[in-house]
Amino acid sequence: LPGAMGPLAITDHRLLALLPEDWTFAQAAATPAVFLTAYHALHHLAQVQPGQRVLVHAAAGGVGMAAIQLLQHYGADIYATAHPSKWETLRELGIPDDHIASSRTPDFATQFPPVDVVLNSLTGDLLDASLDLLTPGGHFIELGKTDPRDPAEHPGLRYHAFDLTEADPTHLQAMLGDLTTLFASGDLTPLPVTAWDIRQAPEAFRHLSNARHTGKLALTIPTTPDPHGTILITGGTGSLGTVLARHLAAQHPAHLLLASRQGPAAPGAAQLRDELRSLGAKVTITACDTTDPRQLNDLIDGIPAEHPLTGVVHTVGALRDSALHALTAGQLAAVLKSKVDSTWHLHHATRNHDLAFFTAYSSAAGILGNPGQANYATANAFLDAFAQHRHARGLPAQSLAWGPWDTTSGMTQHLTHTDRDRMAAGGVLPFGPDDGMAAFDAARDLPDPHIVPLRLDGKALRSHGDALPPLFGEVIRRRAQDGRRNGPEREALLQRLASLPEAEQHRTLLELVCARAAVVLGHADAGAITADRPFLELGFDSLTAVELRNRLATVTGRHLPTTLVFDHATPAELAEFLRNSLETQEGPVPQQHSGEESSPVDDELTRSYRQLCDLGRFDEGIELLKIMSRLRPAFDAGDPSAAVAPVRLTRGETGPGLICFPSLVAPTSPYQFARFASVFRDRRPAQVLPTPGYQNDEPLPATLAAAIETQADKVLDCAGGEAVVLVGYSSGGWFAYAVTALLERRGVAPAALVLLDSPAPGGGCFAQMARVAHRLDGTLPNLRTDQAQLTAMGAYLRLFEDWTPAPVSTPLLFVHPERETPDFPRNLSSDAAPDDRHVLFVPGDHFTMIDRHAEQTASLVDGWITTNFEHRDECSKVR
Repeated sequence: LPGAMGPLAITDHRLLALLPEDWTFAQAAATPAVFLTAYHALHHLAQVQPGQRVLVHAAAGGVGMAAIQLLQHYGADIYATAHPSKWETLRELGIPDDHIASSRTPDFATQFPPVDVVLNSLTGDLLDASLDLLTPGGHFIELGKTDPRDPAEHPGLRYHAFDLTEADPTHLQAMLGDLTTLFASGDLTPLPVTAWDIRQAPEAFRHLSNARHTGKLALTIPTTPDPHGTILITGGTGSLGTVLARHLAAQHPAHLLLASRQGPAAPGAAQLRDELRSLGAKVTITACDTTDPRQLNDLIDGIPAEHPLTGVVHTVGALRDSALHALTAGQLAAVLKSKVDSTWHLHHATRNHDLAFFTAYSSAAGILGNPGQANYATANAFLDAFAQHRHARGLPAQSLAWGPWDTTSGMTQHLTHTDRDRMAAGGVLPFGPDDGMAAFDAARDLPDPHIVPLRLDGKALRSHGDALPPLFGEVIRRRAQDGRRNGPEREALLQRLASLPEAEQHRTLLELVCARAAVVLGHADAGAITADRPFLELGFDSLTAVELRNRLATVTGRHLPTTLVFDHATPAELAEFLRNSLETQEGPVPQQHSGEESSPVDDELTRSYRQLCDLGRFDEGIELLKIMSRLRPAFDAGDPSAAVAPVRLTRGETGPGLICFPSLVAPTSPYQFARFASVFRDRRPAQVLPTPGYQNDEPLPATLAAAIETQADKVLDCAGGEAVVLVGYSSGGWFAYAVTALLERRGVAPAALVLLDSPAPGGGCFAQMARVAHRLDGTLPNLRTDQAQLTAMGAYLRLFEDWTPAPVSTPLLFVHPERETPDFPRNLSSDAAPDDRHVLFVPGDHFTMIDRHAEQTASLVDGWITTNFEHRDECSKVR
């Protein structure tokens, strides 16, 4: 967004206030808006009085946490909701357990007493429950924008909706003054702030959208050193300090301050000063024990104002090597003091200085380990973590965990030629001054607070074979992929294929596919890959499928679709596809799924829908899809054209097996269960029942009853008379639930029903789901959004619009993610639940619970099934 972020801004002078002492710029950026919002709502609109009951929704968010501080200052009785994963944050803020409830369910309406004020950010039924909880004449403060209500419809209460950006600047100035006073007195404190370098803005926004944060996020903008400023180098007369000083003198010839224990009395200090001055730098060499905070503060305070401190590089270190069992407290303290204490004192001494960089020289020993250096590894691990700590608070910080240096210093002079040869044989080469300073400059250009500069010898590393540490193995694999494999191997393959008949071409390509698949899956050889066994059963998921596609694209020189592995189910089918595509040699392979290729009409519909979503008009986008879905062919119950073949993910002898229902929200695919099912491989059978209509050549159901009956019949076919557990992910849980209810009425209920974060339909659910889907569009490499996907989504949202979950008696497991997903509708877990129900929480959010954390999700589900059903004789059998 042009103009949304930058190093300079213009604002009304009435919106300015002095930065409180000891605040970081990140705190100053993140604090005013949330406290002004909460203060205006609670002080000016609700006029909260001591003892009043106040309900704060989303209380672990920025405005919520600010509101809690203000309400505690007012003496109010605070009730709060948040995602269960953030309840500990509320406890730390002083909210008792019986005043805490979930923001995902309406349980707070029965758990809490009537309240005088509601600070609201919820929607739909949760908003209605909040209105019902207010006492007559109570204040309802609406902070949200997506579900506004008409105050005339609620005459018994005072409804307030406001936009802080529309407030009069004079009013904002007065409020800012009040808040500044409260901060100065200690009645209020800044919220927790996590800062991100602006070069990491995409990751920061992704972190924000996944609700992984507590408090506020801030973006920091890197700055260049003040050309008239001073750069402090601690350990400045040591070997590494002098290498750096020479380098900086050429780059930043203004002012260098070199501090060391001996200062000007250090060996070679006078010659170093003269050398640096000859390069044009103004140099001061001074004695300072950086482990003494008083000496360090005097050093910093003595820097002249006309040459302010602009950068710090901390190179100090000490060694006291010893085997771990013989390590003494003195040896540990000596090493920690030079690294840990000095860094901590530097942090505090420079906290109020506007630094362009704060760099600590760490060591790779903190990551890789080193015999006899447990104390040294510990000290350097602290530096690495402390750089993260400063960085997250908006302060410049970078820890460089160096590999070995070729210079002779206090920390390397004990190394013999044999020691150095041993290190080189291990694949790690020492840095010389030029290599080291090139790495220093390269690291300065990166936003990451922790960098590991290493010189690696690829040939030496590869010679270790299976004994190579996995960390280095990944580096070697990347280099191999990016380098030597690409050209010669590709030409050799194409020349070989050109000389072979078709059958031999297929065999050659099949060997290639199997060999690459074995590497991706971590098998020792291609013998573990069976030509006719589906990739999903072999263990491929969305990530490994992309890796195999990348490897095949590299060796064939062809542009291959990211859906390659899912479009061609077995190695044999994929080999034949490659043979045909290489035979044509007519440009990139078209990226399409089964069914007909998209037409211009597809593009127009997709474009129109995306435009509506881009404008925030999600309700209209859903209505467009509902209308367009009526133009597609439709089927009734019993129609053979509705048949969609199940996708088998795993085989096994342990029952009950799983039958899974994918999400209805585009983009969707049965392969979204691939990583989830990997936990059950070769043990418990798992199949996915695709939803009819998501491919171009498939009809859509004419009625909801036709859809449910068709899927219920498919469940019976897939089960083959054996016990099964139905699993529904997201809106796919609606199908799993409805099919369960129908099978119960038929007398053939499944053994259990598992719902993976399934939302409750109705209300603003569909618009919220469209918003979430729009955020996903284009981010999933194996899924695409096209006309078939969009109109199918529209059809099923239309059909489920008036669906109400009927009570079921089948044992039911609700699986919720620990992290709340912004804009996601409330969960189905509170509707039509049987007595025999269970709730589990898993890592991640709505999306990562079935992707990055899929194995953990599946393991919990597997454990629940094993405990409750696997050994029960009375376990139901679907017939």
